[in-house]
Amino acid sequence: AEGRRIDGKPSWSFDYERVTTSADTTIATLENVRHGEIYKHGLPFLQIIAKHVVVNTISNDFVVTGPLELTENDGKHRRRLTSNAATYSGVMQTLTLQHPAKINSDGTKVTVASATVNFRSGDLNLGPLIGLY
Repeated sequence: AEGRRIDGKPSWSFDYERVTTSADTTIATLENVRHGEIYKHGLPFLQIIAKHVVVNTISNDFVVTGPLELTENDGKHRRRLTSNAATYSGVMQTLTLQHPAKINSDGTKVTVASATVNFRSGDLNLGPLIGLY
């Protein structure tokens, strides 16, 4: 499954075990996403592994539930985020992790209450830290 932006560049792609679609095929529910990609400027930027993804094929939005793992593959950083839920806005090109997220970035580990990644600007906004400090 894949989504494309208006300019024709890829937005995301998913390799999955099973799919169920709505009658009009505007909503696709993907189970056990083994390998997915979220693209930045038309190039693979973030790999995703997830238990359950619901995709709006018209807007390129998707919601992820169940365990998920995101790995940045820009070649500059070794960054991995894990959480239990996320939403992606295709129009805003923004991924939001609403539940606590564990971030392992270049050897540093931190857990935050939430995180937002803007693929258009490259901004990463982190919620409050969780744990003892």
